[in-house]
Amino acid sequence: MVNLRKIVLVIAVVMVWSTCRTEAVIKVEMPVSRIYGTSKAVYVGVVSTVDASLRLVDVKLTGMLKGESPGANIRIQIVSPADLIAKVKSDAPVVVFVGKARGGSMAVLHLADTWLLAKRAGDAKPQIWRVVQKHNAKQTFPGRSGSLVRLVRQIAGGKAPILDSTDVAFFRSPLRKLAKLNVTNARWILAADFDHDKKTRKIDLVVGTDKDVRLLLAGESGYTDVTDKWALKSGPVGYRAIVDVNRDRRPDLILGNTIWTNSHGKFQAVKLPLGAPAAKDVPLAVGVTQISGYSSRRRPNVLYVTAAGWLQVIKYAYSSSSKKSKITGWVAEVPRQLWPADEPAIAAEFGNFGETNNPHVLAVREDGVTRYSLDAAGGPPADFERLTGVNLKKYYERYAGGFKNPLVTSLDVNGDYRRDLLIVCDTGGMLMVNRGYGAFLCDYDSGGEIATHPKAAPKLKLTAQTPWTSVDLHRDGQDDLLVLAADGTLYEVSNQPRPTSGKPPRRN
Repeated sequence: MVNLRKIVLVIAVVMVWSTCRTEAVIKVEMPVSRIYGTSKAVYVGVVSTVDASLRLVDVKLTGMLKGESPGANIRIQIVSPADLIAKVKSDAPVVVFVGKARGGSMAVLHLADTWLLAKRAGDAKPQIWRVVQKHNAKQTFPGRSGSLVRLVRQIAGGKAPILDSTDVAFFRSPLRKLAKLNVTNARWILAADFDHDKKTRKIDLVVGTDKDVRLLLAGESGYTDVTDKWALKSGPVGYRAIVDVNRDRRPDLILGNTIWTNSHGKFQAVKLPLGAPAAKDVPLAVGVTQISGYSSRRRPNVLYVTAAGWLQVIKYAYSSSSKKSKITGWVAEVPRQLWPADEPAIAAEFGNFGETNNPHVLAVREDGVTRYSLDAAGGPPADFERLTGVNLKKYYERYAGGFKNPLVTSLDVNGDYRRDLLIVCDTGGMLMVNRGYGAFLCDYDSGGEIATHPKAAPKLKLTAQTPWTSVDLHRDGQDDLLVLAADGTLYEVSNQPRPTSGKPPRRN
C-alpha cells in the first residue's frame, strides 16, 4: 500500500533541496507523474455546491483515472486554511490523489488552485475528506487546478507532457567573435535567413539605429548591406519583430506600424492602423499570432503591447461575396489594458507561456515576471511564484533586490518548441525554462560569460540597452544568442558546447 506520509515528506525535502544549485540539472524530484504512479486512487471532479458556513464543498466526480471509484460524489470539509473556503466557486475543478497512512487514508488535493493535505473522515458515504492544511508542492506543479486536471488526464493516458528536468549548462560556451559590422551604436538587432539560402552558420541581420534600419545579408566574406537593393526604407522604430505574415516560410518584418513583406529580394510595405492610446505609449513588444474570436486559423493577427499594458490587436479585414472572401486590408480592434498604467513593465515577450494553447505575454518588471493571458479563458495574471513555485526574493538571494536593468529575450533553449525566457541583469542571469501547462523551471545562474556572477565579472559588459537577439545559429532547433557591441562587433553566445563530430542533437 502507498504510504502517503512518505510521499509528503519526500516532496517537502525536495522543495528545500531543489532551491540549491546542482551541477548538471535542475529537476522536480516528485513530479506529478510520480505522485500519480504512487497513489492508490486518482480522480477528478468539479464543485457542485459550496456551504461557506459549514466549510463544506460537494464535488461531482467527472473522471476516475486510477483505482476504485468512491462513487458519483465526494465531500470536502475545509478546516484549515480558514480563508480558502471563500475562494472555492461552483464548477471549480478538483484533483484528488488518494494514499494510505497509519490511522486511515490520506489524500493530496488540488482545489482553488491550491495544494492541500486531507484526511479521510470515517467511512461515510459519500466520502468526506477533511482538509487540515496547505501542502507545500508548488514546485511540483505551480499552476491552476484546471490545468492539473488536463495534465493528470494526459498522464493517465500514458503521456508525459510536462518538462520535469532541465540542463543548467546553457550559454556557458566561450564568447565567439563572428564579424565586425559597418554599424555603430545600434539600438537593436534581429536575425533570420531573409534571402532563404539556408547556409549553415550564415544568418542575415536587421539592425536598427537612431537614424534608420539596415538589412545585412551574410556571405562567405562577411556581411553586405542590401538595404537599398531590397527597398527597405524605414526610419528609426521602436516596435520590431520578424514574422511570417503570408505563410510562405520567408521572414517578413514588422517595423513600427508597418509590415514589410519579403518578396524574393524585395520588401513591400503595408501600413497598419494603431489605435490610441496604444499608439502614444512606449512600445515593448510586437508579435503575430491567433486569438480565439479574432480571426480564422488561416490568417494571423498582429499584436502590440506597451509599457502601460495596452494590448492592440490588428486583424485582417475581409469582403465577402457569393464566390469567395477577399482580404481588403487591416483593422485595429479597440485597445484593452492588460495591466495598470501605474505598474509599467520594463520588457515584454509574446509566446506560448500559458496553461492553454492560446497566446500569452510575459511582462518583466524590476520586482519579477508576470504572465497575462490575451483572452478571457486564460485566467487571472500569474506572478513569478505562480509560474515557478518559488518566491523570487526569498529563494534566490542575488535577486533579493529584483531584476536591476534587465535585458530580456524569449527563446527556445532545448528544442521542444516552447518559448523560454532569459533575463540578464546587474546581479546575474535568470533562465526560465518553459515546462508547459504554464509552469517553469529556473536556472538562476544562467548566461555564462555575459552575466554577472558573485565571483567573476562578465566577459562582455551588457546593459539594458545592449542590442541582442535569439536565433538558431546551428540549425539544431536550439536558440543561441547574438550580441552586438557599440563598435559594431558581433558576438555569438552558444546555447551549449557543440559536439566536435556527429550529428547535432535532435529536437525533443
